Amino acid sequence: MKRISGASIPLLIVALFLSPAARASESTGEQLLSVAPAGTLQVHNDFGRTFIRGWDGDRVKLRFRKLASDPNRLDKIVLETREGPKQTQISVRFDDHVSESAYLEIHAPRSLGILVWGTHSAIELHGLEGPVQAWTLSGLLTSEDVTSSVSLRTQSGDILFRTGTQPRGDIRLESFGGKITCQLSPDLDLRGWIRAGGTLSWNGELELQNGSLQRNLGVGGPLLYASSLSGNVLCKIFRPDGSRTPPKRVDRAPVQPLLPPAGVQGISHVPEANQERDVPPPVAENPPSDESDEPAEPGDPVSTQATAPGPGYTLRVLVNWVYLNVSVRDPRNNRSVSNLTRDDFLVYEDDVLQTVEKFEPTEAPFRVLLLLDVSGSTRPHLDLLQRASADFSREIKTNDQIAVATFNSRSWLILPFTSDREKVRTAIDGIYSGGGTALYDALMESLTEYSDEGHARQAIVVFTDGIDNQLTGNHAEGSSTTFGQLFGEIRESDSLIYPIFLDHRNNIRPRPRGMMGGLLQKIPQRRRPTISIKQQDRNVYLQARRQLASIADQTGARFYSPRRIQELTTIFSEIADDLRVRYLLAYNVPQPQRNRSWRSIRVEIRDRPDLVTRTRQGYYSGSDSD
Repeated sequence: MKRISGASIPLLIVALFLSPAARASESTGEQLLSVAPAGTLQVHNDFGRTFIRGWDGDRVKLRFRKLASDPNRLDKIVLETREGPKQTQISVRFDDHVSESAYLEIHAPRSLGILVWGTHSAIELHGLEGPVQAWTLSGLLTSEDVTSSVSLRTQSGDILFRTGTQPRGDIRLESFGGKITCQLSPDLDLRGWIRAGGTLSWNGELELQNGSLQRNLGVGGPLLYASSLSGNVLCKIFRPDGSRTPPKRVDRAPVQPLLPPAGVQGISHVPEANQERDVPPPVAENPPSDESDEPAEPGDPVSTQATAPGPGYTLRVLVNWVYLNVSVRDPRNNRSVSNLTRDDFLVYEDDVLQTVEKFEPTEAPFRVLLLLDVSGSTRPHLDLLQRASADFSREIKTNDQIAVATFNSRSWLILPFTSDREKVRTAIDGIYSGGGTALYDALMESLTEYSDEGHARQAIVVFTDGIDNQLTGNHAEGSSTTFGQLFGEIRESDSLIYPIFLDHRNNIRPRPRGMMGGLLQKIPQRRRPTISIKQQDRNVYLQARRQLASIADQTGARFYSPRRIQELTTIFSEIADDLRVRYLLAYNVPQPQRNRSWRSIRVEIRDRPDLVTRTRQGYYSGSDSD
């Protein structure tokens, strides 16, 4: 046995310290598989993501990535493929699964039949012309422009079905408790049969609670069956150019929230007001018109209903309310101020004092989406991000619901909204890093797909340590959404957005101390895929920072820019405190103007100029069509 000298011991400790064994590890590869021209592709992956896109090739192209928290566990992930005369099979087996996952990116001949399943995996299907069946227990199912028969089934996951091409077969979308979203072109011929245990919405024309309906597109055709036994089902009609068709009316079934889920939230005064912000002009380049399937514009008349005796009779009541979600902090201790009453609040619209007619304290629960950057630059501090995020989920109120989404050059909802903190922890533990940064796309999808239009209290906590690759000219891994488009959507949204932007201009890793620290500093470090401020134009970095700060200002949340990753735990704790103490106020809007205009909002606390308030900066009143 070779003897280890005393001088070798520090080097051995150094080697153990630098070993990637405790970090997320991965193994990648690529294969080409033959397949019968009219055959079937079967794919099984229980943990991770499966992405299948139709292409013009005559073989199946498979790219795979195995991920594990320990490199010694990569061999617990076994990829098996089989080529047959009628079927080609791809299967991922997890031996003694702990936190391992696999990402499969598959390009398959368009005409193949597809059968794909996995207990806890996300499944995405794009541009396929053969029959498709997909099943998962808890993952997100996505189908876009799949033109033959489609069957998507999940126990608790969500389903997104989008097509602008006429399907040749029936479409069945079934979830026990998840949300189903259908985005359909008005040129389709479909017979729709929709059922929801929660909210059912058809293009903004009709909204029901725990009901079913039949709707046809065109002259009828294949069946579109969408059913969620306890979740929501939303059907939206969009133009081929991406715009939505106007609803003819808004019929809403009676609902009983603490306050009606309409109106707008806004801001007044923020501690960071002296910082420079990157804010587009108040009027968006393409402001949404009244002809959309979204709720009525804030400040415009909103139709609600009260049910009167007798079947089929409803009473319409016009109400013009602005709703504000307000936080109040004491800058001396940086804590939220509770126990305020309606009379403590002074609300100004365009510097005119308004009368607060409705007031709700902080008992109502929040829906919080954790949107986590998992691009390649996050790998060195992914473990600490996971721990801080899990701690945050335990700090907010027990009746608050949490969802978890991740993004790099794409975004994924890996856990729908839930109150089960153990599910949240498991979802966070399973994330991994790699890829580019498409921040704008991720935020836009969070606002349009993951938010609940009828929920008065909702928030997005977004962590990122990079710059959207769109700003650096890397459009392949950047967003297709511009910041102007995103900010226009944010102005129309009721969600609070808390950006956490990790400052790369300083060393984000703790500086080693003592003899061991000096030794570590002299050893060449393994190259890490971080986005350093030295690699980016300073103006681009500052622009990204200003954009995120302006997002927080507009929504009434707070912007954070920690210098060290270790500050995350404190930041998450402050956000949890901010969400725990929020006041919901409402006032009757002034006479609406005929032309669409921006109305600013300011909130103060009577006789307490030292307190800091946050809410939305304002809202649009009137419409372009008046």
